[in-house]
Amino acid sequence: MTDVTLIDSGNPFLGPDYPAVLTTGRIQTPAGERLCLTILCGSATPTVTMDQGSAKEWAAQIEAEASNMTGLILPNGQVNLRDDLGRQP
Repeated sequence: MTDVTLIDSGNPFLGPDYPAVLTTGRIQTPAGERLCLTILCGSATPTVTMDQGSAKEWAAQIEAEASNMTGLILPNGQVNLRDDLGRQP
């Protein structure tokens, strides 16, 4: 996985006051059926198209991240000091 910044802290549109909406649908292309995934948010509207294999990879990655969420809400500036295995440093 590429090491990238997950949230652009300089973008005022990324935050809890600006929710995103996910839309999906299937289209036919000359290369075959593709899944279209669009994220509507305040700062951009990216759309990606992918084949079934890529769609399954994306779904697995999202499911894995969602399964590891604790639902814990931390105040601004706080971080969860646990690694992916739940260990504290």
